[in-house]
Parts: sequence; structure tokens; C-alpha cells
Amino acid sequence: GDEAQRAIAVELLGKGCTLGDASACVLAGQWVRRNANQGDKRYTRETWVKLLERGCELEAGTACALLAEHLSSESPAHRARAVELYERQCTTNPAGCYHAADVLQHGGAADQVRAVELRKSACTRGYTRACK
Repeated sequence: GDEAQRAIAVELLGKGCTLGDASACVLAGQWVRRNANQGDKRYTRETWVKLLERGCELEAGTACALLAEHLSSESPAHRARAVELYERQCTTNPAGCYHAADVLQHGGAADQVRAVELRKSACTRGYTRACK
């Protein structure tokens, strides 16, 4: 039925991801995460993290951003990795700078100084939300 078809789709997307299709990594990662969060035992946190990591390695900004967003919302322990992922995007997408700053602003004094620098960078590069 429907479940079997979805499982096959995820398997195929996973293979596409392995072969270097970044958008397949993003789609599979999102689907696996949603199902893992809904208690589907076939899918684990480790699986969706690996899929999004692979997409991020393939320079898919979306995969890096999603992974960063999920990690930063999970726990403070994952904040450093989330900032690193957002900052990777920062070079090509000023929104990445803004999101990294957002995570950093909850840290210590040095993090807050870095957050101000990142916001300034995002603003001067045309990301207007960072100019407030």
C-alpha cells in the first residue's frame, strides 16, 4: 500500500543521495526525520542526520540549513555544529550569517560579539532582516 510505496521512494532517494544528488538527500532527509519523529521505528535520527550531512557535503545550502535548524532546535549541545553549518552557507547566502547569529546570541559574550559581526555582514550583503 501507501506505506510500502513511500518506503521504496525513500530507499530510491537515499540511493540518489549516495550517488551525489543533493536534492535527493534533502527530500529523503526530511521524510525520514518526519517519520522518525512520528515514532516510525524503521527510521532513526542517525539516518536523517546522515542524509542531510551528505547533502550538505554536496554543497546543497538547503541541506546545511535544514540540518542546522534541526540540530539547534534539538538541544544546546548541538549549537556549535548548527553555527558551523550556518556559517558554511554564509559565504554564498547572507541568510546563513543571520541564522548563525541567531543561534550565537544565546551564548556567552564572545558568541554575542560574533553574532553582531555576522548580522552586520548579512545586512551589508542585502539581507534586510539582519539590519534591524
